[in-house]
Amino acid sequence: MKKTLLALLFLFTNLFYAQVSDIEHCAGDTSFNLTSQKTLLIGNLNPAETIVTYHLSLEDATNNTNAIANQANYVSNVASRTIYARIDNNGVVTTNYFNLILYSSVVEKVTIEQISCRNEKGKITVQGIAGKAPYTYSINRGTYSPINVFIDLVPGIYLINTKDALGCEMSMNAVITTDEPLKATYAKTDVNCNGDYDGSISINAKGGRSPYTYSLDGGATFVSTNVFLNLAAGTYKIAIKDDNGCVVPYMATISEPAILSATAAVENQTITINAAGGSGSYMYAISPNLNQFFTDSVFSNLTPGIYTVVILDKNAGCYLIKEISVNPPSPLINGKNAINFDFTPGQTLADIVVDGQNIKWYGSQNSTGKTSKKAETDLPLTTVLVDGTTYYASQTINNVESTQRLAVTAKSNGALSNEDFVLPNFKFYPNPVKNKLSLSNTANIDEVELSAVSGKSVLLKKINDIHSEIDLSNISTGVYFLKVKSEGKTKTIKIVKE
Repeated sequence: MKKTLLALLFLFTNLFYAQVSDIEHCAGDTSFNLTSQKTLLIGNLNPAETIVTYHLSLEDATNNTNAIANQANYVSNVASRTIYARIDNNGVVTTNYFNLILYSSVVEKVTIEQISCRNEKGKITVQGIAGKAPYTYSINRGTYSPINVFIDLVPGIYLINTKDALGCEMSMNAVITTDEPLKATYAKTDVNCNGDYDGSISINAKGGRSPYTYSLDGGATFVSTNVFLNLAAGTYKIAIKDDNGCVVPYMATISEPAILSATAAVENQTITINAAGGSGSYMYAISPNLNQFFTDSVFSNLTPGIYTVVILDKNAGCYLIKEISVNPPSPLINGKNAINFDFTPGQTLADIVVDGQNIKWYGSQNSTGKTSKKAETDLPLTTVLVDGTTYYASQTINNVESTQRLAVTAKSNGALSNEDFVLPNFKFYPNPVKNKLSLSNTANIDEVELSAVSGKSVLLKKINDIHSEIDLSNISTGVYFLKVKSEGKTKTIKIVKE
């Protein structure tokens, strides 16, 4: 029996009761009444027969040393401290413990959605942090509830309170405002020259909520810069977005001047420039002094040659370069540009004396260089003159050939005229001819040779008969000379091939 009592006594002496609840205080409340836990500590023991002391360690509680003196007003500044209680009931001792919890201050995290283009009314969202959860909330000292979102708010100052599970509170003011409507102005710079990329748009936003971002493509992409450079002519869809996500659109058109163009009239060694497009204000320079500009667009007393003319748009700096030819006049004979030239049989173009430089002879009056894809061939000076044929001479000065030509009509002094007696019975038809040319003579025709006006032989045919037909269907259209040989004599006639 004694052994059983001793065992029970030993067990009771070292037994910890179940942990009692902790003492929890709000931040700043560092004074703890340890004795408030006495009832829980002694349970159903007789309070009059039980002594409870409080210690900072289990060892002190067991040995009954270093008991806390000020039990009703114990000060603890740490977040958590364990207190050990010694419970002595008529000499029967046991220990227990509880914690002193000092919570950190409740913190309110408040998010405000202001009144804007996106929200007709304001909204406040609050979230409790620290302290002891769960939290309840109130606005403008109203009833606390777990609802932490306050909606349909008009502009004003709102008092937001957050209370934790201990009743610890935190309050702060939240301000609902209404933004000035977002709007903007812009300035544009037009393109200086047609086709350039030097336009610009500068945007100034106000209202809404900064910062702002900007777009030139209708809001597809936004950037932080409000100045857009190196723009071509065209219409741009401006969009400005504020920090609330509100967007306002504008349209801006960058213009460009009409393309700079010019025509040139050349007459009597004078160039007259007629410019158009650009800003409408021009200056002009002509080679070789291309760095000297004048407002006068007429350049006179020019020697024949090729000139470079620069047309400058003096307001925009655009320019146009043109190459202009000043053609020489036609060469002359005795001051005339059209004469009849009497010749004797066998004379050639070399026998015609012309006043001019670098003379060239042709079979037509006007140059085909500007309208024909085929280059015109000049006649050699050895070309034999044919009665009734007109020859045309140009002159070339400073590498520019005259477009006007001297007309020289060859007139036989009698040796090759129709009235002479060289092959007087020779007949040919038709002329002009398309396909076949018929020839006849009272004596045998030995041979015929067809030559171009350049002197190049294109057909040679032996006949030895008084009648013959020549097939010219494969001959190009133009003027040709037909040389007929018969009875030891030669006769040259002009043939037109259609």
